[in-house]
Amino acid sequence: HREDIYPLMADFAFMGGLYRPAWFIEAETSRISLDDYGSEGVYVRQGKFSRNRVDFEVEVPVTRPADGPGLSCRCRILSPEGETVLKEKRTVKGDGALFAFSLEKPRLWEGRPDPALYTVEISLREGKREIDSRRVTTGFRRPRVSRKRGFFLNGRPYPLRGVSRHQDRDGRGWAVTEEDEAEDLALIGEMGANAVRLAHYQHSRSFYDRCDGEGFLVWAEIPYISRTSREDRRGTNALSQLEELIRQNYNRPSICFWGLQNEITIGTKKEWAEKITLKLHRLAKKLDPVRLTAQAQVGHYPDGGPLNGVTDCLGYNKYYGWYYGEVSDLDRWIGEFTSRKKHPPLGITEYGAEGLTAWHSDRPRKEDYTEEYLSRYHEETLAVFRRHPELWGTFVWNMFDFASPLRDEGGVKGMNNKGLVSYDRKVKKDAFYWYKAHWSDEPMVHITGKRYRRRRGRYMEAAVYSNQETLILEVNGRERDRAHPREGKAVFSRIPLKGRGITALTVRGRDGVGRETCSDRASFVRVRRADPSYVCPEKDPFHFLKNWFEEEPQGEAPPLEFPEGFLSVREKIRLILKYPAGEEIIRKYAGPLYDHPMFSMVKGFSPEKLTELRPGVVPPSFLARVNGELILIKKVDRIDKTPGS
Repeated sequence: HREDIYPLMADFAFMGGLYRPAWFIEAETSRISLDDYGSEGVYVRQGKFSRNRVDFEVEVPVTRPADGPGLSCRCRILSPEGETVLKEKRTVKGDGALFAFSLEKPRLWEGRPDPALYTVEISLREGKREIDSRRVTTGFRRPRVSRKRGFFLNGRPYPLRGVSRHQDRDGRGWAVTEEDEAEDLALIGEMGANAVRLAHYQHSRSFYDRCDGEGFLVWAEIPYISRTSREDRRGTNALSQLEELIRQNYNRPSICFWGLQNEITIGTKKEWAEKITLKLHRLAKKLDPVRLTAQAQVGHYPDGGPLNGVTDCLGYNKYYGWYYGEVSDLDRWIGEFTSRKKHPPLGITEYGAEGLTAWHSDRPRKEDYTEEYLSRYHEETLAVFRRHPELWGTFVWNMFDFASPLRDEGGVKGMNNKGLVSYDRKVKKDAFYWYKAHWSDEPMVHITGKRYRRRRGRYMEAAVYSNQETLILEVNGRERDRAHPREGKAVFSRIPLKGRGITALTVRGRDGVGRETCSDRASFVRVRRADPSYVCPEKDPFHFLKNWFEEEPQGEAPPLEFPEGFLSVREKIRLILKYPAGEEIIRKYAGPLYDHPMFSMVKGFSPEKLTELRPGVVPPSFLARVNGELILIKKVDRIDKTPGS
């Protein structure tokens, strides 16, 4: 652990080592800069922008000795077709060369439909001898957000259908290959997504390259996450990381958002978070006025909190329907937030539920960890988003299952299983195909529940995801039913299961003119009793909270008192722990919770907030008992931690 380097605390595995390629570079004394925060040594800065003309500058920082020879710099701009469209020569003055260009009728970078890339070639010369060169790609585009109309690219609406990505995978950790990265992006593209949130740290240069070339819009962020450093309250390291991120990736058209923080208020005093995030915003706008600054707010942060107005646009991480409430509450919350007279442009930067392919149910419920509930959750959530075009973007959490040492739930240790694709990328969960049915133009049909093969009863129901006009169901080779999917889904009911042997289903998709375009198959076996191996042994993601109390009565509790100047259950747990008497109370009542890995994340909540998030889990009588002891502890400006104090 390094307290002066982010990340410090978060719900993912911090992996280290030399996990990306490294280079040894030999260069002449006079050269294009190699020590400018690790940048490419070339900055293409957009100015005035329209579909008919783009003005831009090319800056080339140069390192040279004070008494060195005179240098010249040549710049050539190649079109996406490889033709020279602009060129210029400049004498190097001071610390570099600056070129100003105007490009008439540019071919803009239009995201997935047309990710047009221009090439900038730089040649640094001493007389006629070339002593250094660079070749970088860039694209011309203009991202914008509207509070009421969502995201715009180059002046046109461009709804962002996004996913979040952690880079680790089974057997490799963070040491992934370029082939692994290509597979990740291919899966994202197959599903029909057009935007990627690269959480929660700087991703590899090669992955950004792929996003540039394939037209994926990118939210790139630094790991200023969960809590501020106790040694660096001014944000020095966060600012340094942001400057590196921006300078190293300045020319990339795919990056439209600089993510400044993620859920930083979990473990940070609000004044620290506000000051540092504001510093980050100002630095980003100084270095790069064109792109948008953004932040991902923890779900319980107040809607009108001052931090929300710091960045150009705002994202909230909302888990209605999993950690708290129901999916329908998300619909209500978005409506309330966007109906405020003054609110920043809103997106949903995280939403998701745990779903493991081993667990299944005919009656999926919240927190049962079944693949069926994961599908239902995403069906309902996507329906909510369709009712709110004012959202500038939404990002599934997560595209892939990922490692998290804090986790022990769903029958699996050390994993966050909210992915639409498995950790090894070999299994696409049913929910993956729900998005494909809505987002992809590729004809598709998918029978859900294939892994729930052993079914009880004489009949079964089959839900099918598809983007085709008509679906034809065949049972054991004979046509049985037809359906027209509504909003990407059709349900075939009362499908008879053979008493012995396999019941084979085939669903064929036909387009609007009756052509068969795609098909899918599945097989099922009838059993007498429900198979217990499909049931998750642990059903509550907050099951460790139950260790906080044992035989606590559930009856009426006395009203809570909050005397001024004293601790209470409304204080965050981390503040209570600063007082020796408060720590004694938490240890007294927390039991195994105090030593649970997730306790570090829980410290950012108050005991009262935990009760609100998990209604029915923490008895009111227990909360009243804890509060009754806390209100005997007087708050002080300086806490004496010496024994016996």
